[in-house]
Amino acid sequence: MAHDPVVFISSTSDDLKEHREQAFKAAVASGFSPRMMEYFPASGHAKSLQACRELVAQAEVVVAIVAHRYGWVPDGPQNPDRKSITWLECDYAWEVTKKEVLAFLVDPDYDWPADKMEEYRLVTERNKPRILDEVTRNEKKLGQFKVELSRYVRAKFTDAASLRPLVSEALAAWRVRHHPTTAPATYQDPDPYLKALEDETRQIRIKGLKTKRAEPYFFGIDEIYIPLTTPAGHEMSRKGAIQDMEQQRRIVLEQALSTRKVVIVGDPGSGKSTFLRRVAFELCRTLRGTRPDGAAPFLAPDDRRFPIPIRVADLAALLTADKSPKPADSPDWIPYFLGKQSEEYTWRADEAFFRRKLDEGGCLVMVDGLDEAPDHRMRERIARIFERATRAFEKCDFLVSTRPQTNVGDAVLAGFHQVRIGDLEPAAIATFFDHFARALALTDAESKAFKEGLETALASRAEIREMAANPVMLTALAVLQHNDQRLPEYRVELYGSILGWLAAAREHKEGRPTAEKCLEYLRKLALDMQDAPAGRLVQVNKRSAAELFAREFGGSVDAGEDLLERETHDSGIVSSLGSDLKFWHLSFQEYLAAREIASLSDQQQIERVVESGRMYQSEWRETMRLLGGVLRQQGEAKIEGLFQAILGKLGDQSTLADQVRCVALLSAMMRDLSRMEYKPKTPNYRSEERRVGKECRSRW
Repeated sequence: MAHDPVVFISSTSDDLKEHREQAFKAAVASGFSPRMMEYFPASGHAKSLQACRELVAQAEVVVAIVAHRYGWVPDGPQNPDRKSITWLECDYAWEVTKKEVLAFLVDPDYDWPADKMEEYRLVTERNKPRILDEVTRNEKKLGQFKVELSRYVRAKFTDAASLRPLVSEALAAWRVRHHPTTAPATYQDPDPYLKALEDETRQIRIKGLKTKRAEPYFFGIDEIYIPLTTPAGHEMSRKGAIQDMEQQRRIVLEQALSTRKVVIVGDPGSGKSTFLRRVAFELCRTLRGTRPDGAAPFLAPDDRRFPIPIRVADLAALLTADKSPKPADSPDWIPYFLGKQSEEYTWRADEAFFRRKLDEGGCLVMVDGLDEAPDHRMRERIARIFERATRAFEKCDFLVSTRPQTNVGDAVLAGFHQVRIGDLEPAAIATFFDHFARALALTDAESKAFKEGLETALASRAEIREMAANPVMLTALAVLQHNDQRLPEYRVELYGSILGWLAAAREHKEGRPTAEKCLEYLRKLALDMQDAPAGRLVQVNKRSAAELFAREFGGSVDAGEDLLERETHDSGIVSSLGSDLKFWHLSFQEYLAAREIASLSDQQQIERVVESGRMYQSEWRETMRLLGGVLRQQGEAKIEGLFQAILGKLGDQSTLADQVRCVALLSAMMRDLSRMEYKPKTPNYRSEERRVGKECRSRW
């Protein structure tokens, strides 16, 4: 067909508004162009009979929906039998223009609202002359009309939702009868898929969040989401260098969707997946008409692209297990994969449905987590699949998310515009605090105390300010503030709380180590990196790390590598850098290394950091300070033993430089401990400090 067939939807209006909307959506989804006369009230002014007949004449098929209202009755010699406008339209379609009428009658046993019955006019129009006679006549005529409709009745409906699939099936059958060469073999209504996707993306559960509610707390994605930004006009350079984002004007990330092929690059926890979920949710609401009145649209109001989200981890699992003879990089894998997903999640949409959608165009294919492919070969294969898909489905748009470390080499998508998610700015952080407090339904006083506590912590502590620029870390800080009514005062408690929340928030799966066991693995890794023979490492080869686990905990090297790979996706404590990995934040490595040292015996601790001379190295300074705080938590004897060992070493130093570094370290540890309301009992620390200072002045 050269055009979409036109369907005229006929019914009363006031009582069937929602039913008419569902019929309209069914027509559009079925590839029809619907026409409707929206204002056919039970009484009052209306369009002329001639105008209604003209619309019927323009249509190729008529859908008639009849419930318990008779509707407008045109006056004049053209209507001697006092038929309703819906009845007249059906007559004109059937008898004059020879158009098929698809009729849908309300189930007589369905509990219909009283205010939508014909007799309810006796209440609303009780002052109208002869209203009783008119209602009595209309009820009799409505019965006659329903009898006449039985010659082409298709189905009986109840509520509005029940009507949509009935209309969809009837229009699909009509197309097969009248246009068999262009009709799909079977019609599939997209609404079940869109509804499932809308429900899936509607909420975000922040795991590990304690509230006054007994049940888990879910945040509405539209109430907790804060705008992400990217530098305006930002492009990755050919060498992969990134211009200073702080010096460029920012634009909201959704503006990048104006480009057909986009790769969103962001660090772990930067909000890539949440952004894709937010886009999918908004497109579903637009297509289904479920956005609440007055709600500000997230995307352009006329953006009606069909959302198709694809998780790379799921696609990779299918590509690994499936033995289909399709070429490895064929774009046919995409509708095939979506059909398999539909079978699993009962979307009632098969492979042919998704292929038809992709071929017709108007889709936004959202590929979440290219970095989540299990290895570089699979990542490169998936990149080739989507490159070819952009050519095969040239009327569709593509949006891909990945981490910067994996957006290299053959994993780079050719022809895609790359944008980088920027750090959260102070205004966005303040907005998040507002959204978080509102979503928790805090009282005004609670909300004020909650936000002031966070703002004070950010203003006073540089490490918290740095973390807050990342959405996941910002969420962790907000959760800790809410759970404990304040953020921990001491760094050791802060890092311990954040790492504990991140580890516990990840989903526990069969055969996976517990959160506590994973942190034990990561403590070993952190100390091994901190204590590398050639100096501290800030990133390490995954295979080497897995070999460390095999030596320390037993098991295979492959199992250790798999644990690390999963941990990069689940907790985010470690991040993948191609064949290497690193801790998300250097402070995490330093803290976990300190925790691992603190788990050793007293003698082993002294040998590791004092006798070895590690404590003099600048890259160990932060770990030593954190070690003091961890040992303080274990008891006075622990911290006093470390101080005595350091002071004993101080007296044996051969160089003044080492003595100065040692005193400076002790002074920093003393300041940290004083904040923890602990006064070291080591009596000779001050005298040693004075002695070293005197010698420094003498040499100067």
